[in-house]
Amino acid sequence: MIQLVQNMNFYTGKLAAKIPALCSLARFTFAAVLLVFFGGASSLSKLGEGLLGLFHPSAGEIFKFFPNKWKLLALILAALACFIT
Repeated sequence: MIQLVQNMNFYTGKLAAKIPALCSLARFTFAAVLLVFFGGASSLSKLGEGLLGLFHPSAGEIFKFFPNKWKLLALILAALACFIT
């Protein structure tokens, strides 16, 4: 197994020396895969409106990240409302 890893490192090192843009291409491909994986429709719903929506997320984002906490808060407020009225 160690010999296999050493051989892979040897040949990829030679290939990267022959094609200098290979490392950049690999990084770009990795970033593109992550963008498609994490940047799907669910992430678009978390953005705010307009061009600067990336820096001002919508309020729905908080509810999506902590749904159980908000349910607990709703139950506590409902219980308090019974005592206030």
